Amino acid sequence: STKVSNGDFPAARNHIKQYGRSEFVLMLDNDIVLPDGALSHMIDFLQSHRKYAAIGLPKQDFTAMSPEWLLHALHVDMSCVLFRGEILEQLTFRWPPPDEGAAAGGCECGQACRDLRRMGWEIGFLPGVFAKHIVPTEG
Repeated sequence: STKVSNGDFPAARNHIKQYGRSEFVLMLDNDIVLPDGALSHMIDFLQSHRKYAAIGLPKQDFTAMSPEWLLHALHVDMSCVLFRGEILEQLTFRWPPPDEGAAAGGCECGQACRDLRRMGWEIGFLPGVFAKHIVPTEG
């Protein structure tokens, strides 16, 4: 979707929403690899934690963070996030307003987290399951 939106991340994330309804929608960047069973763990979490609109997988560099910190992280990057479909439909990805930029993490991901919380929902990282970020090698 970033090709369709000329690299505009909020537009790309909003573009994904046009592909139909589903109980859950996974946003997954093309440089992220999920471990076996990760999606099942994410679905199980959302089915048993009704106050969460979405749950993300942290990247491996978050292994030292406590489970409590992960579940309540203020800024969940959208590189690997499973949303409840009906909540995703209500969310519009956008850049933060200038007066809120720093508090929102300065990006569309942080703003989405703030918007979800303003709507009364939680979002966090799933403890214990980590995504792998593929770092391009120079060749």
